[in-house]
Amino acid sequence: MADGTLNLTPTRFWLDSVIEPPVDGFTAGARWNGWACPYFTREQADRVVELSNAANNSEDADVRIIVTWDEARQAYIIVDGQYPDEEDVMDAVVVDGVAYYCIGGWSWCWMETHTVLAQDLLPQDFLVDDGFEVVDRPRWCEADDCWAVAGSKDGHPFDRLFRQDETVEVY
Repeated sequence: MADGTLNLTPTRFWLDSVIEPPVDGFTAGARWNGWACPYFTREQADRVVELSNAANNSEDADVRIIVTWDEARQAYIIVDGQYPDEEDVMDAVVVDGVAYYCIGGWSWCWMETHTVLAQDLLPQDFLVDDGFEVVDRPRWCEADDCWAVAGSKDGHPFDRLFRQDETVEVY
């Protein structure tokens, strides 16, 4: 375990098709090729490991990525099926007496969620009267009295139905 002076801020993270819905974690603002590098407490990391291993249950051992806890090393171990003789050791960084683990940081394509007011996300110039089917633009759905959205905002994909005055988590 290494002592750190990271300035961690709570946020939520997701991995497309692997970890959805988002999980709680912390960010220090670090990026790897544009992707987030999250930190997790032991409890949060255990949940990430559970979800990741469940999603990586391929019959093909070459494409599986397995994450385990090594009690002796007090660290998470990541083994990529393409490189079975190599392991990434995720040691803890201790900040204010709490151990944090950067599971998949600097190697997985983590994305942060963002919380916004629907009315801020959907300016009036996006209003369209031609129905519910949406491609990259929000549309008002009269039948459900909500916005129908499929697309992305600032590079973050989302697909949602929500009321104009509600707070939404975009991922």
